[in-house]
Amino acid sequence: MAFLEIIDLSVAYQSNFVVLRNLNLSVEKGSFLSLLGPSGCGKTTTLRTLAGFLSPINGKIIIDGKDYTRIPPHKRNMGIVFQSYALFPHLNVFENIAFGLKMRKINKSEINQKVKKAIDLVGLTGLENRLPSQLSGGQQQRVGIARAIVIEPDVLLMDEPLSNLDANLRVEMRNEIRRIQQRLGITTIYVTHDQSEAVALSDQIAVMNSGKIVQLGSPNQVFSNPQKRFVANFMGFQEIASGVVEELQNEFAVVRTTEKSLRARMTTQLNTGEKVVLCARARRMNIDRRDGENKLPTQIISKIFQGENISLILKMPNGNSASVEVEPSQVEDLSEGDRVFVHIPQDHLLAIREEEE
Repeated sequence: MAFLEIIDLSVAYQSNFVVLRNLNLSVEKGSFLSLLGPSGCGKTTTLRTLAGFLSPINGKIIIDGKDYTRIPPHKRNMGIVFQSYALFPHLNVFENIAFGLKMRKINKSEINQKVKKAIDLVGLTGLENRLPSQLSGGQQQRVGIARAIVIEPDVLLMDEPLSNLDANLRVEMRNEIRRIQQRLGITTIYVTHDQSEAVALSDQIAVMNSGKIVQLGSPNQVFSNPQKRFVANFMGFQEIASGVVEELQNEFAVVRTTEKSLRARMTTQLNTGEKVVLCARARRMNIDRRDGENKLPTQIISKIFQGENISLILKMPNGNSASVEVEPSQVEDLSEGDRVFVHIPQDHLLAIREEEE
């Protein structure tokens, strides 16, 4: 049995507005799982239900063999890190971190010991007496993390904790979060809409859409082998063509498009005659002047300088636009309106079933 289990969980904000429907999820003890998906997909609702802030209309939440479904929030030993930091403005760093321990009526000497340990762990030594208004955004989030872990929670819940930070600080803080989680071995559920965050932090990623988990797997599985059209699009793949499977060759499918047949890797088993979309990442596509195997004719719509590389926006035969990232030297003599071929190696071209299951 997994440490945390969500079994047939359904949650509704109103009787006719069901956000989660029969959700099932298992999380091993000490692992880091990210709930990844767009706004409105149900990931924060899942987190709030785990915390006890929302009551399910059916289903169960089991943690370490105990049914938590109807236990009130203050009796669940869970640490929560909020997107908005949610620090008490009139309390200093030490007092904010100690708050949960005081509510549990821990004695003063033990509180001092635990808070000092948490402050050291998150790198806030020397800032104990500062108020939240005297801290940077990153420092405030460190206080939020320390406050959540100081109570030694069974499960750590994190709701988009880095979304209010600038790009460089987000990278620094996600590395800190992973370091702290691995050192403490806390079972962690992390909500994010940022693919790079989920891939960098997680042991497992659950991609959600419309209140359901559409793919669950390791970061590499979800990033490199999306099994659904929605997952491929959300993980940064571009749809460059559509067609019909005309032949299967081990893990590859030969797909007939309106232009020509292309060879693509399957991420799930397909059958001949099935309609599929062909997907690829911008960095895995190349520009060529001549036609050939696994190449499609395109037209350059725009040419955008991005420092180390050039982004070409291409008009594909199916009418979609797609971007390709190339080195500046490769396209010095190309201009908007020029016709070229885009080459996608078969290992990096995915054939994914057109209709969602």
